[in-house]
Amino acid sequence: MNKTVQWLIRNKDGRVDGPFTTQEVLRKIHTGMYMGEEFISRFPAGRWHPISRREEFFDALLETLEGEMGLGGEDDGPPPAFEEDTPLDVPHEVHVEENPTPKVGKAVAETFGGKTAIVIEEELEDPKRKKKKGRAVVDEAVRSSKKKTSSSQGSKVEPKLKKRSKRSNRAKLQWAIFAAVCLILYLVIFKSPTGRTGENLFHLRRPTAYRGEPMTKQQVSRTMGRAIVHFRKDTLEDYIKAQDALIEVIEKSNYLKAYSLLCMTYRELWPYTYQDGDDYRAVEIVLGRAQKLNPKGEDSATCLVVNQWVNGRYDDALRIMDTYLNERPELIFFNQMTGDIYASRKEYDHAANYFARVRELWQPPPVWSKTLLQEARMYRKRQSFGNAIKLYRRLLKDNPGHAVALIELGLIEFDPNQEIEKAQGHIRSGLISDQSIPKSIESEAYVALAKMDVLKGDRRQALKHAQKAFSADSSNQEARELVVGLGGLKALNAVTIDNVNMVYIGEQYMKMGNYAAAQAEFRAAFEANKDNAFAALRAGQALWRLNQSNDAIAWVKKSVIADPNFVNSYIILADYMSARYDYVNAIATLKQALKVNRHHHGIYRGFALVELRRRNFDGAIRFAKKALDLYDTDIESILIMAKAYLGIGDYEEAFQFSQRALELDSSNEDAQVTYARVLIGLQGTQAGIDRLKALIASFDKVVYIRALGEVLMDEERFSEAIQAFNEALSKDPKNKPTLMAFAKLMQRQKEYSGARDFFLEAAAIDPSDAEPLFLTGKLYLESDQQAFALQQFNRVIDVNPKYPLAHYYTGRAMLGMGQKEKALAMAIEERKINPDIPESYSLAADAYYEMGQYSMCVKENQNAINKGRTTADAYIALARCQRLSGALDAAETMLDQASKLESGNPNIYKELGALYHAQGSRDKAVEAYERYLLLNPQAKDRLSIKNAIRTLESGGK
Repeated sequence: MNKTVQWLIRNKDGRVDGPFTTQEVLRKIHTGMYMGEEFISRFPAGRWHPISRREEFFDALLETLEGEMGLGGEDDGPPPAFEEDTPLDVPHEVHVEENPTPKVGKAVAETFGGKTAIVIEEELEDPKRKKKKGRAVVDEAVRSSKKKTSSSQGSKVEPKLKKRSKRSNRAKLQWAIFAAVCLILYLVIFKSPTGRTGENLFHLRRPTAYRGEPMTKQQVSRTMGRAIVHFRKDTLEDYIKAQDALIEVIEKSNYLKAYSLLCMTYRELWPYTYQDGDDYRAVEIVLGRAQKLNPKGEDSATCLVVNQWVNGRYDDALRIMDTYLNERPELIFFNQMTGDIYASRKEYDHAANYFARVRELWQPPPVWSKTLLQEARMYRKRQSFGNAIKLYRRLLKDNPGHAVALIELGLIEFDPNQEIEKAQGHIRSGLISDQSIPKSIESEAYVALAKMDVLKGDRRQALKHAQKAFSADSSNQEARELVVGLGGLKALNAVTIDNVNMVYIGEQYMKMGNYAAAQAEFRAAFEANKDNAFAALRAGQALWRLNQSNDAIAWVKKSVIADPNFVNSYIILADYMSARYDYVNAIATLKQALKVNRHHHGIYRGFALVELRRRNFDGAIRFAKKALDLYDTDIESILIMAKAYLGIGDYEEAFQFSQRALELDSSNEDAQVTYARVLIGLQGTQAGIDRLKALIASFDKVVYIRALGEVLMDEERFSEAIQAFNEALSKDPKNKPTLMAFAKLMQRQKEYSGARDFFLEAAAIDPSDAEPLFLTGKLYLESDQQAFALQQFNRVIDVNPKYPLAHYYTGRAMLGMGQKEKALAMAIEERKINPDIPESYSLAADAYYEMGQYSMCVKENQNAINKGRTTADAYIALARCQRLSGALDAAETMLDQASKLESGNPNIYKELGALYHAQGSRDKAVEAYERYLLLNPQAKDRLSIKNAIRTLESGGK
């Protein structure tokens, strides 16, 4: 007997409702009663799960969340991703299911000679589902083909013709399937999801749900031992074998140490992967699972660092490692990766110390070949060749076939030792090995061979070797000079450049913090291969670090166009757009990302960030919760929750989330500052100040010193705040946030000249940021320098026409200069950009007042009040225009409302005086005017008001 499924619902306060049918639950979701925070249990005795984890309710919750921002449903059609002035031509072949599941592949209809073939890309998540979906799609193609065939032939056809037609259709279908298979093979072999092409690129493997019989402790130990043996050999092939062994351990034992070693293995494999959404997701999944086992441990911290690493956030990676190494200097992997970063920055002594520490700490021997190699390389760079040779020979004794060690030993034997035969032997042995060799090392090897050829008088062979060197690494200036010297520019132009290696070189520059050189390499890589979405994304990120935001956005758009399925590009693009106040296009971009993958936590985090920046804290909380439902250890989403709760004054919730963020990453500076601000709300200002002072004592970082200055400024402890800002600037004189904070402090103290200088200095650091110019304009406006203010606001609009209130304040400056019509035009422009805020309406009202159009003034003031401007001044402004348009009773009512809000506002009585005067109540008018002067003895119009009083007292009009 079938029974209707019923559900119990438990809210966040623990109250249980129900039982409800599925349809009743859906109806409550659509009406906003349930927002995804609840838990659900099948009635009468099911287990409790988050309601958002149930497939039958997920889409309904998503639609409700979308409705909060006006995102609309899928049936509304694809929204325009960008406005007309910033078009983004995203191909529209993305397939979206009604009930999508996380996937790697998609079904795309491709056309060959007018015939449609169905392409089925693999879905790596669930082979059973893949097989079923593949049959469903092909069957649909067959049915469609049959239907088209039958409809085109008519009902009265001879049987022989029918058979012939069927054979023809069957042949067409076979050709279509054959073409589809060929396309699949092409895509699998030659075409990467992000357009990265090169020899033997692959995807990272990710652990799946626990499979098979659990491992015993002995089996775990043996498999881990096998993984470590492969890992320490430091070859691509061995890292792949280590990855397989570690995934087996994780799937059958969930052993925590396997996670950190797997993350390190991912890091070593990363340069050889496609570096697309699947590979990023693999790192995120392993990080999340490690954090669930132990969020505070070194293993999850190792994965956190690797996640920062693959995302190009090397400064953040170094910050986390420094924090751990200060307390635990024996952490091998953190010493190794810290040495990597310093080596990239050419701080060879510093790097060598870290590598030596790894060599000493690694037990039992043999030591990880990579650390011996890198320590030897640091000695080679420092020209300490004796020490380098000892380490290379030790490495080759432990690992005789290590190709890179053979090459680098050969390089020293050639220069400075000039042992040409031995050098050639070692270098060629390394080059003919089947091991993968970094392109920069390969380039050095061919340069050395070319020089040896020159010494032997074989210029023809020398040119070939020099060209190979330049092809492997186009940044190698010695290779370039050799090619030009041996064969001229014609020989140089004949070289085919490896765009994958350009990306590798770009990454090295990113580690160095040389973003100008990095963006050049990434851009060149993309120009060499227009499908390389990863290169375009990295170019945008490097440009963003150079404060070239317009160019950065343009390059991230190129990444989206190159690979419409690369979700990370959409998320970063939306972040950059919302940072420049382009909220409309940021939201549209994230909506496009939803069409690619509705289950990616980063998309919902992106929505949450937009809402946080818009100061829609409730919306930020809802979207961040959705992100955390999908990935509950995402520290960025957790911090958004903390800041949003802080914004609405819920300090208890803010405390919980800020504390949770610190548990995941205690070195996160944003989390530490947020926690200090939460303490101010919970325990008072001094608690926050003490926290920040403790952080300064421990780490002495500019971000903490500036935060202390901002807190002190909020408390009007100006002299202490000035001291803090001066200290911060002494450590980093070009720190834009500190310059901005200092300028605001001086503005509050009416030191306009000093404030202006700091604002303009900040503007010079980042010409693409309109905020310093905007605040400079407000500064001039505040000091009654309307012409200078107008000049700054016009510059703001030139830099960023979407900057909030830029047109409004431009209009205010114009109005102050008597340009009424132009001020009204600015009000209309502001309204187009921000139709839901009251400022544009109040500006229009004031412009109409100056123009003597009082009925329009009334209308605009009413609109301003309806949009949220419910201050006493708003009601006074409305009353003034009502009085002048003859609506005296209505004006009096508005003044009564103003008095209820702010009875001490002197302008209430000034307007009452004018109103009573218009009504003929002279005594009341005099009384109101006198009260105005009493409340505002320094009024600029004091003389004219006194004249009005004398006129009324003398009986004049």
